[in-house]
Amino acid sequence: MMPSLTKTQHATSALCLSVLALALVYLILIMPAIALRATLDTRIEAAQLQHDKLSRAVAQIPQWQNGLAELRKAPADDAAFLSGGSQALAAAELQKYLESLIEAQHGNLRTTRVMAPKNDSALPVIALQVQVGLGTESLQRILHAIESGRPILLLDNVLIRAREASGKRASTASGNLELQLTATGFPGR
Repeated sequence: MMPSLTKTQHATSALCLSVLALALVYLILIMPAIALRATLDTRIEAAQLQHDKLSRAVAQIPQWQNGLAELRKAPADDAAFLSGGSQALAAAELQKYLESLIEAQHGNLRTTRVMAPKNDSALPVIALQVQVGLGTESLQRILHAIESGRPILLLDNVLIRAREASGKRASTASGNLELQLTATGFPGR
């Protein structure tokens, strides 16, 4: 037989069972609901921020369209592009431009080679591979002139090497550096 509980023991055990039941209800139902609400509040706040950004962007569309229309009306800066009606003429212009630039800066143009056009490019480009013998000061002036001049050219595969002197007169006349680079220009419309 089970011993019977006193009134205080009975009340204490009932109170403990009630607290335990309330704790289980809190842990199983209320706490996950609070966590879900906090997560949903965070998502709502992020969505509201995104909505505000998109609303501001949509409000600016007419302004951007007006600016684009003004740019289309403005005359093109043809000096930034290579002229010529074909790829061959644009390549010849690029070659002539680089040759005159290099000679003006006392460089010795050794070789030039027109690179085959890439078919995967969105813009038509003319690429010319150049090899030059020059001195340090000439190198600086040539790179600066290409960077700041017109037409706009992109330089790629730039390689600068010190040359071995085979003769004293040859090395001082043409410089002590060897420059290889690929200059890429964009033909005009």
